[in-house]
Amino acid sequence: MGYSRVYGNIAQLYESKKDFTSAIKYYKKAKEKGYDVDAQLARAELEKQNEEEFERMNGECVAINEAIEKFKKQTAKNCTMIVIDKECPLNDILSSKIGGVPYMPIGEDWPKDSNGDEMPLLLQVNFKEMNSKQFPNHGILEIFLDKSLGYPPEYVIKYYENIDDEYRNDIKPVDVSDFVTANSYKIVFKDAIDYMHTSDYRFEDEINKILNDIIKDKKKTDEIIKYAKLTKSRMVEEAKDDKEIVSESIIEEIYYKIENIQITMGGYPDFTQSDPRGYEKSKEHLTECLFKLDSCGEHEFYIGDSGIISVLISMEDLKSARFENAQLDWDCC
Repeated sequence: MGYSRVYGNIAQLYESKKDFTSAIKYYKKAKEKGYDVDAQLARAELEKQNEEEFERMNGECVAINEAIEKFKKQTAKNCTMIVIDKECPLNDILSSKIGGVPYMPIGEDWPKDSNGDEMPLLLQVNFKEMNSKQFPNHGILEIFLDKSLGYPPEYVIKYYENIDDEYRNDIKPVDVSDFVTANSYKIVFKDAIDYMHTSDYRFEDEINKILNDIIKDKKKTDEIIKYAKLTKSRMVEEAKDDKEIVSESIIEEIYYKIENIQITMGGYPDFTQSDPRGYEKSKEHLTECLFKLDSCGEHEFYIGDSGIISVLISMEDLKSARFENAQLDWDCC
């Protein structure tokens, strides 16, 4: 029995390393020596079959990939991606930026929160530097936010349609030690395409449009369920029926395969907890996202615990450049 146990132990070691071919070999040796390993051998053989089947699928599920492409087509939205330009010196008050010293007409001062503390600048956009059909071609947008990032947040949104030739050059920076960013960055703009995030309260409706077609197709349904089982997706055990396995499998792949743009204007909002428009009737008209900023260690943007800031606005106010009517929301893990 000594050798049989050794063979069995070796087989278990190979199985733990996902080397099922070697595991099967040594389970068979153990069985030849009289060791009862039928259950372990059957398990390893099944894992080997699944591995080979997964290889035949090239690690991809055609039905899920088709669903993702359909989702992208349904929700694709032209937007402006904001890119941090660390190479460009930030020495112009009129420049587009995150953080730093804002443009202020003569006679104006820093906005203040309910405690009387000056609100740091979160974002300044000089629309002359942006070429987008969604936004004006002139003027400056500014978003100020309370530095303690309370909830609900205190913020001020300003839009100067016309820029005065003379403006304040004597502005003293405010304390930003506990703010979203302690730095100031020049930003540039690039055209991009954004796709609806899984946290959007409208996401379920978009998925159901796809799901209803897939469920009618048994071949696609079976393929997705097989893929879920081969990848040992948690949905297989947790789902109450095949429809839920298919739905959750597609959602999971969308989450991981569609790249999230960290900073956007005119794209989709994103939330770590829940979309307030889904349960607050007063926010349902805020269908557009004026600005979204996701936490990022690289640029030292810290929004609570891996949080996200989304500035929501109605389509009517966006088209009319009534940016002051936008509402800032943030949440974190």
